[in-house]
Amino acid sequence: MKFTSTWQIELRKLNDDPMELDTVILRATLLPDAEPDKLKQVIETRLMQAAELRPNRIEFCTESEMRQLQGLGTALKEERIVDHRSISQPSQPKLTPAPNLHRRKRRSNANANQL
Repeated sequence: MKFTSTWQIELRKLNDDPMELDTVILRATLLPDAEPDKLKQVIETRLMQAAELRPNRIEFCTESEMRQLQGLGTALKEERIVDHRSISQPSQPKLTPAPNLHRRKRRSNANANQL
């Protein structure tokens, strides 16, 4: 049974924060006789069985919205899976070594002979 004609999976960071968790958003278009709630259940079940993956959100859009999201007519090929996660790396804090408080000073041979 077919419920949708086109789909797209988007990967992005939660709240667009590079330090947050990854989120998976699945977008699909509905065929005229499809029921959105039933389709959500079917998608979640099939993805879990096939890929052990559960999307964070499932959104439905119109055919024209999907063509725009997939880049039809502008991209070289349709974008079924897109990654909108930030490429930049988080900055590393500068670490300074802690002073060694347990280090003993070495005595020179001259000082050791005087004792």
